[in-house]
Amino acid sequence: MRTDCQRDMEIMTVVSTGRWPDSCSDELRNHIASCSSCSDVLEVARALHEDRELAGQEARIPSPDLVWWRAELRARQEAVRVASRPITLVQAFGAAATVGVAAAF
Repeated sequence: MRTDCQRDMEIMTVVSTGRWPDSCSDELRNHIASCSSCSDVLEVARALHEDRELAGQEARIPSPDLVWWRAELRARQEAVRVASRPITLVQAFGAAATVGVAAAF
């Protein structure tokens, strides 16, 4: 039967802060070697940490100018959409009135 160890969070913290294996205590390394739960946690934490590091290196962050330009463009498009809503309503009402007058004659 497998039980969780009290030091799991400590191991995840050590790995996520980049202190494994160079900057952690010998006592913690010895504990991981003797505890199967902690060795599993270490393996998973290292895999996740390496994956996060790789994703951070491969991420393409757009320039601030491009982000600003896109935000301005989106704001202008939204303003046009909001402003055109009443105009569309008036056009629909005018078309309905024209059809009503034409039907009356």
